[in-house]
Amino acid sequence: KSISVMSISKEGCQFQKAQMTKHQTNVLYDIETKAGRRFSVTSGHNMYVLRKGRIDIIPTFQLRNSDTILYPETTPIFSEKNAVINITDYIDSKELSLCYSKRLPSPVKEKVKKGLLDYAQFCALFPELKNEFKIKKKKGHDRFSVKPQLRVNKHFAGLIGYMIAEGNVESGRIFNGDEEVVADILQLSKKAFGYVPKVEKKSSCYSIKIFGSVLIELFEKLVRENKVLSHNKKIPDVFFQAKKETVASLLKRYFSGDGWVSKRISP
Repeated sequence: KSISVMSISKEGCQFQKAQMTKHQTNVLYDIETKAGRRFSVTSGHNMYVLRKGRIDIIPTFQLRNSDTILYPETTPIFSEKNAVINITDYIDSKELSLCYSKRLPSPVKEKVKKGLLDYAQFCALFPELKNEFKIKKKKGHDRFSVKPQLRVNKHFAGLIGYMIAEGNVESGRIFNGDEEVVADILQLSKKAFGYVPKVEKKSSCYSIKIFGSVLIELFEKLVRENKVLSHNKKIPDVFFQAKKETVASLLKRYFSGDGWVSKRISP
């Protein structure tokens, strides 16, 4: 079958026609760089490495932990239209319930209304409809609901930036004393999720509770490394492949919260 695949040349990343063949493999290598990029390849996949000042091509199984590998600075795979985060990649679908809608298939309407059918069961019955209806956490009285897929766009990226810089991922709150920043957070949330979050004034600081229980858990798993401080958080992998406009939105908000620009070089 003739398909187009991404290739690397002196001109950068390009999509070129190629022939596809299938072969069986029992081993996949998960590779993570110091910059946080992650990808999986077969043991025999060719990798470009820099050794002793020269670029060599070696199969993946010969990689060493000390190797410097070459890969594209950006990978032009996603667009604003098709870049999404699937919530069930981070939260077990059995922990989610389906929100009632008049558009639900008739056989399951009453079960959903009474809470007798969770999201995992619904997907098993109607896999073609799994992204059509909103979901929320089973436990608690959370009224906030979202679609199972979230668009990776500049609005979502901006909230990620603020969460990394000023957020507490355990409580789903962002703290900041700048009224312009608070207004920006409210606007981003409205465009990303369709609602304006609650704001509380605490002395000279504002507390913005922006997320329901689904998003609290999602954001924690997306950005948390091990603690809640900004230097213990990470940029989610999907943003390494996002459009420059989306990445710029994330970085702008991150610097608005915790960053500054200086010409001084630290030792």
